Amino acid sequence: MLREFPFADLLFSPMVICVALGLMLTVATRALVPARLLQTVVWKRSWLNLSLFVCYLAGSMALLDGVS
Repeated sequence: MLREFPFADLLFSPMVICVALGLMLTVATRALVPARLLQTVVWKRSWLNLSLFVCYLAGSMALLDGVS
């Protein structure tokens, strides 16, 4: 079960960590995949970015839930 964590007398949701991790992984994936490949294979880059973010977010939440 995911629980909030205290930092500077404030309680933060574990979703903060998951969103940050998902965003970093999405940006890293986007930087590693060549732009030419995306132009030939993927027509809508924004949908690809959104789907990558959602998949990474779900994966990070599943991993953090397993760790706790």
